[in-house]
Amino acid sequence: MNHTSLKQLDYQHILDTVASFAHTDRAKETIRTSEPKFVKKHIDQMLNDVWEAYRIMTISSSIPIHSLDDMSAYLQQAKKGLYLRPSQLQRVLSFLDHCRKLKMFMRDKVSVAPNVANYVLSINDMSDTESAIAGSLRHGQIDDHASPELANIRRHRRIKQTEIKEKAEAICRSKKWAPYLQESIVVEKNDRLTIPIKKQYRSKVSGTMIDTLHLALLSLWNRKN
Repeated sequence: MNHTSLKQLDYQHILDTVASFAHTDRAKETIRTSEPKFVKKHIDQMLNDVWEAYRIMTISSSIPIHSLDDMSAYLQQAKKGLYLRPSQLQRVLSFLDHCRKLKMFMRDKVSVAPNVANYVLSINDMSDTESAIAGSLRHGQIDDHASPELANIRRHRRIKQTEIKEKAEAICRSKKWAPYLQESIVVEKNDRLTIPIKKQYRSKVSGTMIDTLHLALLSLWNRKN
């Protein structure tokens, strides 16, 4: 069927209308880019799938379907060697949970919708992956014991953070630094421990400027006087 015939049939408008009922962006795009089918066997198969889907809906309209949109982006991100943030892993966990629930939902629908049920039941068992991700998250963050390596890194990090804070507090108590300090306190700013320096002395103190009053501590410790 040529383009002119499709235009006369207002084919694209029909596709857009059908796509508006789709649940995911991927489904919407698949519908909008669909072309007419001419092989009767294929048409009959697709109509049968629609009929089976309808029969499932008459049994239960609460079908646990999760969007694939984020998953495609996350897979591409992972293939590039980029890590996933905890919030993204939570979305992956939600997706895997929906896949498991969808398979459970479809098990007693085989008799009324064998083809559609087979599509769902062919989804690989990802329970081990789901458990691994769930066990690696705690309160929306990566758990310290997600891996032995991470546990070791975070343990050393806590030790260093304690050392940093102790050195910062020592600077605040030091008579040597007292004339330069706005206040003898350690201030956390932009996730960094800082010391308030008097404005007139900011050029005399080596450090990284955080704002008009605060200098990063690490550079201060590197001074050799």
